Amino acid sequence: MRQYATQAADRVIDVLRWLMAWLFVVRSRAPAQGLTEYGLVLVLIAITAVGILTLTGRTLSQVWYQNLVERMP
Repeated sequence: MRQYATQAADRVIDVLRWLMAWLFVVRSRAPAQGLTEYGLVLVLIAITAVGILTLTGRTLSQVWYQNLVERMP
Protein backbone atom coordinates (compact mmCIF):
# COMPACT_ATOMS: atom_id res chain seq x y z
CA MET A 1 0.00 0.00 0.00
CA ARG A 2 2.81 2.37 0.83
CA GLN A 3 4.35 1.77 -2.59
CA TYR A 4 1.19 3.02 -4.33
CA ALA A 5 1.14 6.14 -2.16
CA THR A 6 4.76 6.88 -3.07
CA GLN A 7 4.03 6.40 -6.77
CA ALA A 8 1.03 8.72 -6.54
CA ALA A 9 3.10 11.36 -4.75
CA ASP A 10 5.81 11.07 -7.41
CA ARG A 11 3.20 11.49 -10.11
CA VAL A 12 1.82 14.63 -8.44
CA ILE A 13 5.32 16.06 -8.18
CA ASP A 14 5.93 15.32 -11.87
CA VAL A 15 2.69 17.08 -12.83
CA LEU A 16 3.58 20.11 -10.70
CA ARG A 17 7.03 20.29 -12.29
CA TRP A 18 5.48 20.12 -15.76
CA LEU A 19 2.99 22.84 -14.82
CA MET A 20 5.73 25.12 -13.51
CA ALA A 21 7.79 24.60 -16.69
CA TRP A 22 4.74 25.31 -18.86
CA LEU A 23 3.96 28.51 -16.95
CA PHE A 24 7.56 29.64 -17.35
CA VAL A 25 7.38 29.10 -21.12
CA VAL A 26 4.03 30.91 -21.39
CA ARG A 27 5.27 33.91 -19.45
CA SER A 28 8.52 34.16 -21.41
CA ARG A 29 6.80 34.40 -24.81
CA ALA A 30 6.71 37.60 -26.79
CA PRO A 31 3.40 39.49 -26.39
CA ALA A 32 2.52 39.41 -30.09
CA GLN A 33 3.16 35.69 -30.42
CA GLY A 34 -0.29 34.88 -29.00
CA LEU A 35 -2.01 37.05 -31.62
CA THR A 36 0.02 35.41 -34.36
CA GLU A 37 -1.00 31.96 -33.14
CA TYR A 38 -4.68 32.95 -33.04
CA GLY A 39 -4.37 34.35 -36.55
CA LEU A 40 -2.84 31.12 -37.84
CA VAL A 41 -5.60 29.08 -36.21
CA LEU A 42 -8.27 31.29 -37.81
CA VAL A 43 -6.63 30.94 -41.22
CA LEU A 44 -6.53 27.15 -40.80
CA ILE A 45 -10.22 27.10 -39.86
CA ALA A 46 -11.10 29.29 -42.85
CA ILE A 47 -9.17 27.07 -45.27
CA THR A 48 -10.85 23.98 -43.83
CA ALA A 49 -14.31 25.56 -44.12
CA VAL A 50 -13.69 26.58 -47.74
CA GLY A 51 -12.47 23.08 -48.55
CA ILE A 52 -15.49 21.41 -46.98
CA LEU A 53 -17.92 23.78 -48.69
CA THR A 54 -16.17 23.25 -52.01
CA LEU A 55 -16.49 19.49 -51.70
CA THR A 56 -20.10 19.44 -50.50
CA GLY A 57 -21.40 22.75 -51.80
CA ARG A 58 -23.00 21.49 -55.00
CA THR A 59 -24.72 18.63 -53.24
CA LEU A 60 -26.08 20.92 -50.54
CA SER A 61 -27.27 23.52 -53.03
CA GLN A 62 -29.04 20.84 -55.09
CA VAL A 63 -30.81 19.50 -51.99
CA TRP A 64 -31.91 23.00 -50.94
CA TYR A 65 -33.05 23.85 -54.46
CA GLN A 66 -35.07 20.62 -54.76
CA ASN A 67 -36.72 21.24 -51.38
CA LEU A 68 -37.53 24.80 -52.39
CA VAL A 69 -39.02 23.78 -55.74
CA GLU A 70 -41.13 21.00 -54.17
CA ARG A 71 -42.64 23.39 -51.62
CA MET A 72 -43.60 26.06 -54.13
CA PRO A 73 -47.31 26.10 -55.01
